[in-house]
Amino acid sequence: MGLDSAHALSMTIPGAVFRRIRDVHGNDRYTYLAGQLVDELGIDPDAAREDPSRVFNLMEPNDRQLLESAIQSTARSGSGIDLVVRFHSPSGKQYWLRIISRPTQLGDGTIVWDGLAIDITGEKQAQAHAAWLADHDRLTGLLNRAEFIAHIERALEAAHKHSQQIALARLAVRGMFKVNEKHGLPGGDALLCQIADRLDDTLPEGSIIARSHGDVFLVKLEIPDNDGGLAAGLRTLQSAFDAPFDLGDLNPAHVSASIGIARYPEDADTTDDLLRAVALAGDRAHKHPEVDYEFYDREISEAMRQRFQLEDRLRQAIAEEQLEPYYQPQISLSDGRLVGLEALVRWPQADGSLIMPGAFIPLAEEVGLSGRIGRLMLRRVAHDLHTWSANGWTTVPVAVNCSARQFRDTKLVRAYEQEVLEQGLDPGLIHLELTETSFIDNYDNAKRIMDQLNGLGVTFSIDDFGTGFSALSYLSRLPFRVLKIDRSFVAEILDEAHQRNVVQGLIQMASTIGLYIIAEGVETAEQEAELRCMGSDAAQGFYYSPALPAADIPHWHAALSKKLDGV
Repeated sequence: MGLDSAHALSMTIPGAVFRRIRDVHGNDRYTYLAGQLVDELGIDPDAAREDPSRVFNLMEPNDRQLLESAIQSTARSGSGIDLVVRFHSPSGKQYWLRIISRPTQLGDGTIVWDGLAIDITGEKQAQAHAAWLADHDRLTGLLNRAEFIAHIERALEAAHKHSQQIALARLAVRGMFKVNEKHGLPGGDALLCQIADRLDDTLPEGSIIARSHGDVFLVKLEIPDNDGGLAAGLRTLQSAFDAPFDLGDLNPAHVSASIGIARYPEDADTTDDLLRAVALAGDRAHKHPEVDYEFYDREISEAMRQRFQLEDRLRQAIAEEQLEPYYQPQISLSDGRLVGLEALVRWPQADGSLIMPGAFIPLAEEVGLSGRIGRLMLRRVAHDLHTWSANGWTTVPVAVNCSARQFRDTKLVRAYEQEVLEQGLDPGLIHLELTETSFIDNYDNAKRIMDQLNGLGVTFSIDDFGTGFSALSYLSRLPFRVLKIDRSFVAEILDEAHQRNVVQGLIQMASTIGLYIIAEGVETAEQEAELRCMGSDAAQGFYYSPALPAADIPHWHAALSKKLDGV
């Protein structure tokens, strides 16, 4: 490479161009050194040409040894150099440089290394940030649940080796709903960040803290000698909530926390069992606002045993496709006609009884089975639609619930293609119902998945709207077509003016942005009349029909049609 060419190149690349020479006496020097990075590193090219150590002294010591060894090796072998090394500028800023060079031996024995030092600092920083994101919660900067579990596994190994005790605490924020209701999602996020900062600042050395999900945090506490040390750690956790939180207005937020505690080895001796134990203790604490914390105990242990049994039975039921969709009709409030169905999962038992979803869906969510249940339901609904069509019944759209975990599954789009499109079904016949938690934690990912499915013809409903944390703006930014008003609002529209105003506001807002509105949980003619006056498009509930098995739907529909037609 000619020096003129090298100089021209040095002005265009993010780095430097160099020529290093070793004479026949083994003396090294730079005869050329130029580029954007030379000034940034504070290198005097004239001084560096005579004294290469002025460059090498800016390197990390280990990297310097590595590069010096490579130079010696290539001088003997003639092979090239391709190394990544770290430099530090006089101000302390770190640079990552990729050194690329190949030696040429001249006739008199002189060795010449022409090469490039390419600045890859941005690339390394991006890699480091990506690695950080894999282990940390994006919002708070704390460890995420997966990395916390990895820490706990290592901590239990060490505790077993040294006969130590460890406590795990599960902390859930009380009052989070009110904060989100008053301050919106940004206010809720700000609160979680402040809680994380306080916990991180106040917890003793050796503690590990993570954000598990939502408003739930996990903490590992050291137990130095006895439960007295644990009590001190719990007081520290509680003290983080003593002072109000400043969310940028004149009314600071006052929230508290429920805390569940489980201990190793007293309560559990594996990571999974310890996490389950602390989850049960935490759930119990959250249900009893009069107490600050709950320890795992024998009563909870029995509850855990029952949950394990239920989990085993549920796994078997999913594998054997025992779960069935029951269908609740959705009725137009303008003419009383059937306009749709909602598929609700039921678990038939050998004695003819049904286990309702409230008894097993929370467990399925916790142990990662909700996605398998969702896919099974999609398959069973597609089968029922085929059967109805084959028997001559004019089908209506069926709404299928999609859990937050299932929605975040990268295989969801493919599952829909296999279970619906490849079976020859009209994609418009199966609607996917999402709750607010499906998209609130990761809007960008949710929009990407929804856009993919929307491109396949899928219609989306938002279920239980108004009970979660989302801002109304999400409704217009995501491809929803149907809004379902939660039964908790409908139940009180006749007796509570506040609830009636909330429902009226939801209906007006949804109508403004073109959403079709379905009210859930209608149980009386008076509720139906009120919702009709408010402008709701449709309704469902026991006033019309409970959820029915697939075989009963055509008969129920025929009876409804006869009634409406006066036959």
